[in-house]
Amino acid sequence: MIKPPMAPIEEKTEDLDKYLLDIEGSDDSPALKENAFFDQILAEMFGDYVTRCHSSDNRDFKHQFTVMQDCGAGFSTIAGSNTSLQKLNRYANIMPYDDNRVFLVAVEGHTEYKGDYINASYIDGYNFEHKFIATQGPLPNTTVDFWRMVWQERSQSIVMVTNLVEGNRIKCHKYWPETGTLSFGPFNVTITGQQILADYTTREFSVQLAESSEPALSVTQFHFTAWPDHGVPDYATSLLAFHKKVKKHHKGGMGPIIVHCSAGVGRTGTLITIDCVLEQLQEEKVVDIAGVIIHLRTQRMKMVQSLEQYIFIHDAILEVLTCGDTQIDACNLRRVTQKMTECDTQTNLNDFEKQFEVLEKVSVKPGEIARSEALRNPTKNRSDDYLPGLQATESIHHSSESHGVHSQRFLEDGP
Repeated sequence: MIKPPMAPIEEKTEDLDKYLLDIEGSDDSPALKENAFFDQILAEMFGDYVTRCHSSDNRDFKHQFTVMQDCGAGFSTIAGSNTSLQKLNRYANIMPYDDNRVFLVAVEGHTEYKGDYINASYIDGYNFEHKFIATQGPLPNTTVDFWRMVWQERSQSIVMVTNLVEGNRIKCHKYWPETGTLSFGPFNVTITGQQILADYTTREFSVQLAESSEPALSVTQFHFTAWPDHGVPDYATSLLAFHKKVKKHHKGGMGPIIVHCSAGVGRTGTLITIDCVLEQLQEEKVVDIAGVIIHLRTQRMKMVQSLEQYIFIHDAILEVLTCGDTQIDACNLRRVTQKMTECDTQTNLNDFEKQFEVLEKVSVKPGEIARSEALRNPTKNRSDDYLPGLQATESIHHSSESHGVHSQRFLEDGP
C-alpha cells in the first residue's frame, strides 16, 4: 500500500506584563481561560504589543509559537490511524481526533455508501459549538464522502483556502462542476452561479440526492484564490474582506461552515482563528490569539501550522483595530462618501482625512530596507525623493547585472 505523503511541519523573552490583562480567577470571560499561559491583551494595547513582539527578528512571536507546539499531543486518533483508512488521508500525519471527528452515516437509499470515516473535525467558534468543520481538501477517492458530509450536516457554506494546484503540486481534487451538473456517487451537483473577483470566487451549487424526495440543498462555495504558493499574503486586507463576505452570507440554521485548505490545518486554522478572535474582540474588547489557537489544537492537530501564519494573524487583527472596516457597497457609495466629507467637530477632520492619516501610519516608509537597496543602485533611480517601499521593489535581471532595483513600479505620477 502506498502511504500518503507527510505534511510539512513548520515552526528567554523580556517581560510583556504591561500589555496583558490578568484574567486569573475571572469567570466572566468565555475565552479559553484554561490556557491562560498567554494572557489576553487589551485592545487598546494590542498595537504596542505586536510592535514589541516583532522586535528583534520576531523574537517573542517565535518563543510563543514554540511553547504551544505540544498543545493537542496525546489525543486519540485511532480511526484515522487505521491501516485500511490511510488511503482516505491526504497526509499521513494529519488525522482527526476520535472524540470530535465527523462521523458519516449511511446514505438513505444508497447503502453502498456507508463508510463512517472522513478526515474532518467539528470546530467550535466563539461561544458557538460546532460552528465549523475543518477538513482536508478532497482526494479523488474522498469526493463522494465530502458531499455526503455536506448533505448530512446540511452545510450551506464551503470555504476553500487553497488553489487546486500550487507549485506544481496538487493541493485539492476538483469536487464541483465547471458547468452544468456532475454526479458524485448518489449526489447530483449543479452549478447555478459564479462570480469571479480579484482575490476570490464565489460559486452557487444545488445539491440533490438521487432517487430522493428531499428538496435540493443550496450551497455557496467561497474560494479564496490569492494565497501565495509559499508563506502568507503580504497584507491581510483581501483575506479580511473575504472573511467578511462569508460571515455576511452565513446565517443561523445553515449548518456548520466547512473550511478546507489542503491538509485542513494551516490556512484553515488561520481563517478560523481570525474569526474567533474578531468575535472575542467585539464582545470583550480583548485579544487572545494564542489562547484561541491552543483551544483549536484540542479539536484538530496542528491548527495554525507555521510561525508565519501565527504572525500573520496578529498583523491581521492589528489591521482591523487600526484601519477598521473601509469597504463600501457600490450601491451605498454616493451616500457614504457624502457623509465622509462631514467634519468631526472634535478633531476638525473629516473621514477622508482620518483615513489618510491612518494610511500614513501603516504604509511602508521609504527609509526602510527597499530605500537602502535603491540607494545602492543610484543609476536606476530618477530621483532620491521617490524610492519604492519594501513591497513595491522589483528585481530585474540582465546578462551583465544579476540583480537590480527598479524604482519606477507603482509610481506613475513621479518626476
